[in-house]
Amino acid sequence: MLPYLYCSIPYTLEGHMPQAGFFGEVRTRLLVFYAVMLSVLIGLTVPLSKHLLLLELHQREQTSLGESIQDFEHYMRPLLTAEAAPSSPELAGHMKSFLTKILPEDDTFFILIINGEFQRSSPVALPHPMRPGSVLMRQWEATTKLASGKVDEADPEVGTILYSAVPVEVDGRVQAVFVAARTTAGELAEVGDFTSILVQIVVGILITSLLFLWILSKAVLAPLQLLASTTRSITATNLKQRLPVTGRGELGDITLSFNAMMDRLEALIISQKEFIQDAGHELRTPITVIRGNIELLLQDDDEEARRETVRLVLDEVDRIARLVAELSLLAQSQRPEFLVLSDLDVNRFTQDIYQKARILAPRRWSLACTAQTIMEADEQRLTQCMMNLALNATQHTSESDRIELGSSLAADGSIRLWVSDSGEGIPERIQPQVFKRFFKGRSRTQAEHHSGLGLSIVRAIVNAHHGRIELLSQPNRGTTFTLIFPARQPVLLRDFSPEPWPAS
Repeated sequence: MLPYLYCSIPYTLEGHMPQAGFFGEVRTRLLVFYAVMLSVLIGLTVPLSKHLLLLELHQREQTSLGESIQDFEHYMRPLLTAEAAPSSPELAGHMKSFLTKILPEDDTFFILIINGEFQRSSPVALPHPMRPGSVLMRQWEATTKLASGKVDEADPEVGTILYSAVPVEVDGRVQAVFVAARTTAGELAEVGDFTSILVQIVVGILITSLLFLWILSKAVLAPLQLLASTTRSITATNLKQRLPVTGRGELGDITLSFNAMMDRLEALIISQKEFIQDAGHELRTPITVIRGNIELLLQDDDEEARRETVRLVLDEVDRIARLVAELSLLAQSQRPEFLVLSDLDVNRFTQDIYQKARILAPRRWSLACTAQTIMEADEQRLTQCMMNLALNATQHTSESDRIELGSSLAADGSIRLWVSDSGEGIPERIQPQVFKRFFKGRSRTQAEHHSGLGLSIVRAIVNAHHGRIELLSQPNRGTTFTLIFPARQPVLLRDFSPEPWPAS
């Protein structure tokens, strides 16, 4: 069923979900397909069954005649093998005794011929083609050696006559003939009756199968029909539709996959809406500032004031450029080519980051320890991560606060990079929001034009490396950001844990 169904669907998709009448058409095509298939099978089954029955009938008839001849020979053997040859009366009496003791099967006839003349038969009533005086009877009366054959008769109540004639010799002369004959009309009629019943049965099976198939196809297509109708009801403003999970197996998996896809799609569209709203809000301010300053520039003739206005405009343009660059970076983080991976010496990388970060601001910088291992990573992106975290630390600390950098190799093989400070900390209620785009927390020294995208960029880069971020922070006791990257067959260089670098 399913292959035929799947072959039907592409004719109606063409980028759109099937219309309401599509599944009714599929059910009709299924019924036509299976009706033709079953009709062909039945058309082959009935004649094949009849042919096999006729073969079995012919074999059984030949076996029956052979067994009758064997019974006769076994019965006559003691008389014919005696020392004294039997007389004609003794032979006739012994053969008549056989007819009275051994009863033939249905449609089988035993015929006794003595001295070339018909004497007796069992049963007594013989079919017309085998009665005394008939051509066939005269043929048997003249038999002098073992003979078998068949004769096709026009009489439908007789059909074909199968026979075996056994001559009985005494002193080298044929004195009697025993004939076992069988007519086929009765059993052929039974075969015809059986074939008629078989046809009725298979036609009943065909009708029942098609009815069952119609019901089953409706049940099978119902989830797909629900999927199609649900999909048609989904719009940009209506993303709440979900399919009820009503079973297991492939259809259940399809339902779960569809619902999961809709969850991701809804989250993505909501995220895009929020992103557009936040980006619009962030761009609105510098654009307003630029417009206002340009209007002042047109009105003010003071050269010094004009220079200051131009400086402010350029500053806002730089702010927009930075914002666009950061937004572009976040968009690129979803692409496979975002990272350029290579082997990264974590020990060297951590020390390089420390040297770069300590010139950001006068703080009590220190390097705790470094991991003696190699990881597969994009060094430029990780440098951007660590520098963003270091810059964030300087914006939430004073000159007397400590900022510590480090890296380590955990027991489970994961690699950890961290930036820790003893600054103002982050309140617990806003910690889940710090990685959201355009989120701006209060700080002592944060730049006025801070975009609120720094930690979002950090999270995007870490996610691209299949890592995660841990945040530990307490108000007035400091903050620690830890980047955790999964084990990727790290290579240990040597055991080394340097002393903390002196404070700058």
